[in-house]
Amino acid sequence: MPWWLTVLIFAATTVLAELLRPKVSQERDRPAGLGDFKFPTATEGRPVPLLWGTAVVDGPNVIWYGDLEVQTDKKEVSTGLFSSTEIITGYRYFVGMHFAICRGQATLKDILIEKKSQGTTLPVYYAWYGSILAEKLIGARYQQYLSGDGTHTANSYLSGQLSPAVVPGYRDIAQFIFEGFVGTSPNVPKFAFKVERIPDPLNMAVEDPGAQRIDTTEANPVNVLYEILTDTDWGLGIPTAEIDITNFRTAASTVADEGNGFSLLLDQENEADKIITELLRQIDASLYYDRSDGLWKLILIRDDYTPASLPLYDESNTVELVEYAKTSWTNTANQARLRFFDKSDDYKETFAFAQDLANTEIQGANVSSEVSYPGVKMRTLANKLVWRELGTSSYPLAKHTMKVNRSGFDLVPGSVYRWSWGALGISEKVMRVTKLDYGTLNSGLVTVYSVEDIFTTPNTGVFGDPSNTDWTDPDVAPVAATTTVLLEAPLKFVFRDAYDPTQTKRLWYGVVKPSGGTVEADAWTAFNTVASQPADGSFSYDSTPTRFVKRGTLNAALDAYGSSIIQLWNGTITLDDLDDLSESGLTYGSVDSLKGIAAIGSGNDIEYIIYEIATVGTNQLVLDNVYRGVFHTTSRDWPSGTTVTLLSQGGALLKSFIAENQDHAYVKPISRSRSQATELSDYQPADYYNFTSVDDLQYVPSAAQHPYLHGTHADDTNVSVDTKYGLVDISFSNEAGAAIKLEVEARDWKADNLGIDYNGISDSVSYALWKADDPLYDVDFILIKPGPTEVTVARNAWTEDITMEDPYNPSNDRIVAYIKRTEMIKILGPNTAIPSNARIEVISKHTPDTTEYVCPQKLVHDLTITSSLQSADLIFGGIPVNTDSTTIQFNETGNYSFQTSHVMPSGGVLQADKNGGGFNTVISTGQASGTLAVTSGDDVTLKFTVAESYDIHLDITGPTAEFGYAVLEA
Repeated sequence: MPWWLTVLIFAATTVLAELLRPKVSQERDRPAGLGDFKFPTATEGRPVPLLWGTAVVDGPNVIWYGDLEVQTDKKEVSTGLFSSTEIITGYRYFVGMHFAICRGQATLKDILIEKKSQGTTLPVYYAWYGSILAEKLIGARYQQYLSGDGTHTANSYLSGQLSPAVVPGYRDIAQFIFEGFVGTSPNVPKFAFKVERIPDPLNMAVEDPGAQRIDTTEANPVNVLYEILTDTDWGLGIPTAEIDITNFRTAASTVADEGNGFSLLLDQENEADKIITELLRQIDASLYYDRSDGLWKLILIRDDYTPASLPLYDESNTVELVEYAKTSWTNTANQARLRFFDKSDDYKETFAFAQDLANTEIQGANVSSEVSYPGVKMRTLANKLVWRELGTSSYPLAKHTMKVNRSGFDLVPGSVYRWSWGALGISEKVMRVTKLDYGTLNSGLVTVYSVEDIFTTPNTGVFGDPSNTDWTDPDVAPVAATTTVLLEAPLKFVFRDAYDPTQTKRLWYGVVKPSGGTVEADAWTAFNTVASQPADGSFSYDSTPTRFVKRGTLNAALDAYGSSIIQLWNGTITLDDLDDLSESGLTYGSVDSLKGIAAIGSGNDIEYIIYEIATVGTNQLVLDNVYRGVFHTTSRDWPSGTTVTLLSQGGALLKSFIAENQDHAYVKPISRSRSQATELSDYQPADYYNFTSVDDLQYVPSAAQHPYLHGTHADDTNVSVDTKYGLVDISFSNEAGAAIKLEVEARDWKADNLGIDYNGISDSVSYALWKADDPLYDVDFILIKPGPTEVTVARNAWTEDITMEDPYNPSNDRIVAYIKRTEMIKILGPNTAIPSNARIEVISKHTPDTTEYVCPQKLVHDLTITSSLQSADLIFGGIPVNTDSTTIQFNETGNYSFQTSHVMPSGGVLQADKNGGGFNTVISTGQASGTLAVTSGDDVTLKFTVAESYDIHLDITGPTAEFGYAVLEA
């Protein structure tokens, strides 16, 4: 029996290669049984594969299967106005399997399910896989990889399913044990394992570090040859003492320096001499037994000699010239094609090609040859070898056979010598031995079979590295993403999502296309109850957006409102610095369709817009028919260069379910080319979203829109704070009633009906989460003092007290607040004038159930303000009752007039103290005016004795130009 078949058959661990796929049953009321899966069984006769280098084991042996579990998916459906019933919608199948991958110790590099990379561990099963995540074909509840290192004991899971007494450790077999979800039908997904075994019996890692591994993934062919020769389990078992280890190590170093690597998965019986022949062909070597020292040795066929130093054979030591011939040009080839499986292209079959144009010219025709090297997986190596093959077949080489005396005993297969023969006119032609016949004991003749050495022929140059063909590998390695966009999805996003419109706590994720050969990016998610990024092993595959996200930057500053007071903005938006955008890739449409959505800004500091027209210009994109401040956001000012993300052009809603207590979300992208992928570890840290940093967007109210100041839309220049509105006493207006009248357009949350919001964007979806709206609005009026230093005037708050119309009519649904000048004076304090710059911030909030939710977006409006008080000299600020004011120096001589906006209340007076001499009454009870005689330089302190229920404004006028003011606080 051939040695290979004898040592390789291991019947106890062999099975069929592929899982046979049954047709899916259409019966929803009966789950599949274990027999429906048609699992393969162990087959005596199929050997356990042997592996050198790296390979994908595409049909792994399943040596056990079982532990079937079926879970039923059910749904409640209505059968009448007040009745319903439960129906079965499908089944989820769980099964256990034991794979025998290959002989010997191997490293697991990747698990592929239906040719899709899963990494070195399968995703963990979650209960929602089977019902809503169709592309998640596998979910492990138990998994273990055993490397075949010879130390395995019986696997705990298998022992639990079988008897521990009958479960061996399979110690020298690389294995994978799995139990978990395999889908919603009995069609078991196809498993494949990418594994690596780099044998190093010559100990090259020590003798010549790095020579044991070629190009990261390939084994050294000389190590493989040595292992086959010496292995006592499945190899030839030649004692190591009979092999010239030094010779083999030298050859291994040379082969490594040449970049000649070997990867082969041997999954059927074969004879040793065939594998050895393939190894010698690939490294271009001769294996021989040296009779002089009794050791096996290698000769590498290389241009590593000096012709003048070679032994000479001629008529003096040649007994007989048996044969001499030279190949004609018609017996040569001028094209060579080498078939191999390219590891850089997912081990797909491909070809390396070489052509000799001079030979083609000589023959006047193309003559092709094709060769195959099963152990070659590298494109560069394949190119080298195909040129080597063409070099030996494109030139007519001479060959001869001769009989020589005992001097021929020094020759071995692969050695070279000089040959001269006067009768043929041949002088010192370099020949290489192909075969030897050492004769018999009775004959002292050695028969030598040789061929002209290729390295001395005119076409020697073709044996170097191949010339630059200007060919570029189309499958460029992917590059890890560097720019991503992570947003909490507004509720309208979710309602329009066909995947699951009821799962409201969702994230939107997009990846800006990285460089390299990246063609898509998977999103992997993990969640935590605290702000701590989980380990990479906790991340699971979520989805693969169909397109990369597109972004640009604002070509010019963008005003919040322009000259329009309607939501359909009257200008265009121009974007520069576009990410990979073309006319054919644009998606947009009517505002109702929500097809043209973009986000200005980043994070939670954004404004959503919708555009109905998008036009590609020269390095620009122009957006027209733009709706500003949609969803829960509001329109605002944006500077030139602000990032704009075109959400409709790429990215997608993530599908992961986010539990209520897992408020810390982490997302990582895996970049993919046509056949390669980056690792989770390549992207650090993960993108992070904290759901606790803002109120849940599915509950927050919409931000207010469109401020009106004193009735003028978005007025932002010289807004007066002196306008009097009679806020204290409706019968008259006075200085205490000076204020800015602010109106903003309220926006209903549309509790029962998402029908038509204030934009006119229609949506027919109705959802039970939406309850009756009762919005509350807070107004912060912020004064910006020189410096600049911001001072916030006391917050005004009001509750909407009007009925929202449906459809909403913004002209009727405005709410009003008065920002009082007396509040400004009090917050600024003494000796601080009313500044010229201010900002209004309107905050929306409501309590649709028992929790108050605040919109993360504010209506923000910057403005300049004017007042007759801004040039005042004597600023007392707010004065509490029965409290001495700040002391201020008066700088004119004469009578100062004091005028209050209301008479002093009963029993109350306004008093003044000059230079610490005591308080005297300036305005008496029931009066609103009085005088105080002052000498220039007097220090004056004010006080009043009885407070009113409202603030009273006090004006102070000097005898010539000096004036001032104060507020007598309620």
